Amino acid sequence: EEMDAADFANRIRSLPRGEWVASLPSPTFGETGPYPFSLEPLPIPPGHPESDHPLDDQEEKRFKTSLSTIHKRASDEFGVLEQGGASSEQSPEAIQEILGTPSQDLDQALAKTIRIIQLRDGVRDENGWVSVEDVDAELRSYFEGIDSDPPEYDVLADIRKRSRLLDVDLDTAADELVVRLTDVGETAAAPDTGDTRAAGSEAHDAALLETEAALTTLGFRVTILTQDGNEQPDAKATHPDLDEIFAIEAETTTPENPVKVLTNLRKAQDAEHVPLFVVRPGETETYWAERVEQILSPPVQQLANGETRFYTHDRHITFNGGATEQGGVTAVRPAAGETDTRRTVWTREDDQLVLKDGDETEYPRLSSLADASKDRIPAIYSYDHAAGEYVVYEHGEQHIYDTKVEFEADWVRIKKPFVPANELPVPEYQRSTYGIVILRDDGESIVYEDGVTKPLSTLVDDTIHSVSADPECEQRDDEPAAQPVETGREVSAEKTDISFASFVDTYLIEDGETALPKDEVYAVYTDWAAEHDVDPVNKSWFSRKLGDHIEFETVRERRDGELVRCYSGFCFAPRQETGS
Repeated sequence: EEMDAADFANRIRSLPRGEWVASLPSPTFGETGPYPFSLEPLPIPPGHPESDHPLDDQEEKRFKTSLSTIHKRASDEFGVLEQGGASSEQSPEAIQEILGTPSQDLDQALAKTIRIIQLRDGVRDENGWVSVEDVDAELRSYFEGIDSDPPEYDVLADIRKRSRLLDVDLDTAADELVVRLTDVGETAAAPDTGDTRAAGSEAHDAALLETEAALTTLGFRVTILTQDGNEQPDAKATHPDLDEIFAIEAETTTPENPVKVLTNLRKAQDAEHVPLFVVRPGETETYWAERVEQILSPPVQQLANGETRFYTHDRHITFNGGATEQGGVTAVRPAAGETDTRRTVWTREDDQLVLKDGDETEYPRLSSLADASKDRIPAIYSYDHAAGEYVVYEHGEQHIYDTKVEFEADWVRIKKPFVPANELPVPEYQRSTYGIVILRDDGESIVYEDGVTKPLSTLVDDTIHSVSADPECEQRDDEPAAQPVETGREVSAEKTDISFASFVDTYLIEDGETALPKDEVYAVYTDWAAEHDVDPVNKSWFSRKLGDHIEFETVRERRDGELVRCYSGFCFAPRQETGS
């Protein structure tokens, strides 16, 4: 077609999908230009993003994991270490979990550790220089208590020299090596909160980063977790002087939904962690902190008239998957006319669950939620996808609605109540078993408890140094705020406290020098609790309770070649001494 080079290139780029330009030998070859013809493209295989069946999220995740494994194996076996590449040393899985690193590369662990030291030294925002010695010591300290030796100093030096994540220099004034993150290192060390709905908003992530900075300054090790939809907290925190693992929940929006706060409490109790709820100021500095405490202490609504109401879930009471599933139905109650607030009210009366509507119309009484069978609730409904109809079954009667509007004008779906005794592993918990932190708009973060604000260091100091020989004082400290009526939880808490005090008086003696393994002391306590028919506190809270009755310090000692956490400051009473 006598095109010049630019025209021909443009012609090629504008060819539709499946059309090619080819030059074929023919009797007239050279006398005419090449003629375009079409070739049928190969079918797009399943799994390709443009296919009819692309990978779902779970398959995509497995593919990326497999691809990473193949790439790493090929690199390890056949790759050549490039100038500037990292050392082949790897960090154990336990260190990956502590630091939240996505790979076993030790330079990733170093980058995370540098970020921690920067936070602790207050130079994170400007990516300031920090001491190489401090970084190495911090990283090696993470290996204490795990079945792996820390990396040698020369290995760490080699990684610093080669890794493109780290920038090393000499501080001539202090005569020491210093290190900071490169731009690539900044990206590698930044926490990844995930991209699922559970990951939260930018405000949620910002609250986590502020919490991380505040706790790290106090010596905590904070790991912000990637949210993948599983039941895990927003972050975890540990402290070298504490046994507890703190489950951090940034409550930036959830205080408006009490059940979400209670669900976060349940997750922490399931894992035997200490829940730490983080809020920002509201109309007043303590507005949202007060709201969270009201939800948690106690985990029900106690009205001035003595009525106890349960918070309700967003989800409804269903059978076989619910009304939209084949063979499934959802529980409903009659609407109370145009003035119906569409609320589901569950109350506790005479040890029974009572369902009411917003106008106080009473429906069935149940001894427990497990008794909420199809024949005990007001009605159930299903949705017929083929006919587009809502079918309500009301004790032998059937009502059919053609539209959702018509259906909802007559019926209200029944939400499921949050019954602490059914949903919480430890329903009779005390106020001291969770913490609330306020991220101030201006100034240091503070702890809120029972209308009083305290320094953030209270999270550490109260656990280690709080000593009270008076069980009654302990009871007052641990009571929920402003209970209008005495509850079974308070009675149980008092009984537990007195019982714990008697255990300490009988089994332990202060001597100021003996070191006892923590596991051994807890084992003696649980044996005693079983013998006396007392519900034991879980292991993560044992040290807190113990610190309220006897003075001690937490130390680490080598025993049979292993690093063991011990209580130092008391010994067993003579008749309670064990083989250790």
